[in-house]
Amino acid sequence: MKVMTVVGEWFYDLIRELEQTREREAELAVVRERVRFAGDLHDIQGHTLHVVS
Repeated sequence: MKVMTVVGEWFYDLIRELEQTREREAELAVVRERVRFAGDLHDIQGHTLHVVS
């Protein structure tokens, strides 16, 4: 019976780690999109300032 308890705890820990990993991946996707958008904005503004000058 103790083996089932250990396996159950291990499985629960594994599921919790998977959920945390998914949350981190979602946060990373948001950060990547923000960096991409900032780069695009920087390129547009740089081109605009170059044309104006």
